[in-house]
This record gives sequence, structure tokens and C-alpha cells, in this order.
Amino acid sequence: MKKLFFFLFLIFSVTLLSCGSSGTPFNSTVSTQAPPYVNRIDPAIVNPGDTLTIFGLGYSIVPGYNIVTFGDVSTVSENYFILTTPTSDEIESITVVVPANVPAGTQTVYVSVIGNTSNTNMSVNVN
Repeated sequence: MKKLFFFLFLIFSVTLLSCGSSGTPFNSTVSTQAPPYVNRIDPAIVNPGDTLTIFGLGYSIVPGYNIVTFGDVSTVSENYFILTTPTSDEIESITVVVPANVPAGTQTVYVSVIGNTSNTNMSVNVN
């Protein structure tokens, strides 16, 4: 029994030692996360205090890491969801409450996740 245990321990140890990498070290200047992508915003017309849903991909599962900006006003998302029927451009959604200090008019909406910013070609009309 001791020989079997020793043999298994030896195989396990050799396996662990052989798992090391001899490749190129990690380059910390290369981004490891793609920027988020906003595909659709619903509804298209909102009032301050309304809940807005942003569909796309690349969002954080931690709602507080999703910074949503309306023009020059930023806030954090309230919720994160994985869509039950995803498409190639919509895998996730986040919800956000439109801040009270967002000015009326057409506001560009974008999402930042840990320093990576989404496309900025989406907008919402604020009443």
C-alpha cells in the first residue's frame, strides 16, 4: 500500500512540475479585455429617474463595474443579465436609472468597464 501511495505521489509531483511554461512571459501592455459593445438601448426616449436597458456584450457581471455615461453625466448600472436568446450582437444586458442631472435633449450613451469604453454611436432622447 505504501508503494502504491508513493508511486501515485511521484506521478502527481512529476505532472505538476511539468506544467510550467517555457513560453514568452506575459506582456502587461497588451489589453486582456475587449471593450464593451452597445447594440441597442430601450426605451429610446426617457425621463430622469426612468430605468434604461442597454443590450450588447462585454459588460461586467458586477453591476457596479459598468459605468454608464449620458453625455457628460456618469452613473453605475443597477443590474446585469445574460440574455436567454442571445444574438451575435446581443449577449448581455444591463439596466441603469437615468440620473436626475442628465440634461434634456439627445445624449450619447456609452459604457465603460474597467477602463475600456464602448462604441459611442448610441444615443437616447431625454425629456
